[in-house]
Amino acid sequence: MSSDQAVEEWKRRQAIKFDTEMAVTFSVYRNIRQVGSVFFEKAYEITNGFQSFSSESIHSHPYLLPIFQHLSGIFSKSALKNRLEVFPIPQFLAQHLNV
Repeated sequence: MSSDQAVEEWKRRQAIKFDTEMAVTFSVYRNIRQVGSVFFEKAYEITNGFQSFSSESIHSHPYLLPIFQHLSGIFSKSALKNRLEVFPIPQFLAQHLNV
């Protein structure tokens, strides 16, 4: 990339005013919180108040995987993969969470 191209790229990135960026960011985070709340409630429901975890319930609700990962203290997909040996992810998490 030439210095002229770098300057043009910098100018392009400055095109969005800060207040517009903040408005968009706020809206995105507000929606994420609402969806996250729905997901958390569903995870609470299918695990009997986070007391019983089964590989079947984890497998049948893959969109809840980030919640189950965080409950088990695994905060990234790569960290989860590193902890797996021979078990599929739902089975591993169910065993890990039912301790």
